[in-house]
Amino acid sequence: MSHPDRGGADEALTAQDEQDPRFVEDAVEKLNKVFEALDSNLRYQVTSQDGHVVVQLVEQDGKKVLYQLPPEGVLKVAAELREMVGLIVDRKI
Repeated sequence: MSHPDRGGADEALTAQDEQDPRFVEDAVEKLNKVFEALDSNLRYQVTSQDGHVVVQLVEQDGKKVLYQLPPEGVLKVAAELREMVGLIVDRKI
């Protein structure tokens, strides 16, 4: 997939690309164009949860999330781990 800041040049994805909201939004826009061409009732949307970029596959009306990347459970675990680390640091200081 091409990076929006690289003039469309295809290069290997990096972890930084995957966290770049512009890169993710560009990829989602391309996917949605494919869904439109197929006359599908599905679309992708980009949201942010706890500072993380999240991509959701939703029904066209946006009322039902069918799939989410990363999964909501992973986001919860990450938030809980950050909280636990904060508590440990607070107690040691």
